Amino acid sequence: MKTHGTGQGRYQELVAQDLEIVMKYGNWTLGQTEALINKLGGIENALGILQGNIRLTTERIFFPVWTMVEIGGVPKEQLVPTLESEGLFVGDWGKDMIKQDAFTVLPEKKLLKLARCTVRDLGFTEVPTTTQLKEAISRFGGQLCPAEVGPHLRRQLKDQANGDCFWLVMEQIMDSGGYPFVFKLDRNAFGKLWLHALCAAPDDQWNLGHVVVFVLAI
Repeated sequence: MKTHGTGQGRYQELVAQDLEIVMKYGNWTLGQTEALINKLGGIENALGILQGNIRLTTERIFFPVWTMVEIGGVPKEQLVPTLESEGLFVGDWGKDMIKQDAFTVLPEKKLLKLARCTVRDLGFTEVPTTTQLKEAISRFGGQLCPAEVGPHLRRQLKDQANGDCFWLVMEQIMDSGGYPFVFKLDRNAFGKLWLHALCAAPDDQWNLGHVVVFVLAI
């Protein structure tokens, strides 16, 4: 009499054999399929490639250094007063983000290299979600911006052109109302330099022309 475990093992073996027959590549295993999907950043990205929403290229895209920013060494309580004392503006949502426990600062100074590009430059042909955008940064060897890049970069980038704006690709910070926010830096038509914060839920979509900034892992 066969045990339950033996029967179950035989069943799995038969299923595996059937899959090998119907698959185009007979020596391709389910484990390899799972590994490939993980390498692509998950099932959403894999489906996006199949549906043509994400462009897949065998060429490695290298992003140049756009600018460098020094973070750390400044208590978070001093960030907003320092910006405002220099004639820079911080929106209410931005101030709320900085007050949250999730917004942390490094005790020592650290220099980061930043890249700047459009969402389209990351290989997307249709609008991606926030989650897909973050995964794309990782695929191209980049890293998410630490939250304190926002105020430090706002203080440094005083020559930002009128009308220019960009978003930081970062881990969202929940505001006092429980909504996920990221930093946006812009200079409006009146020449005012702002540190804003905008909601970026995991499923929110990003226009292909939006400009984003992330950390180069070099």
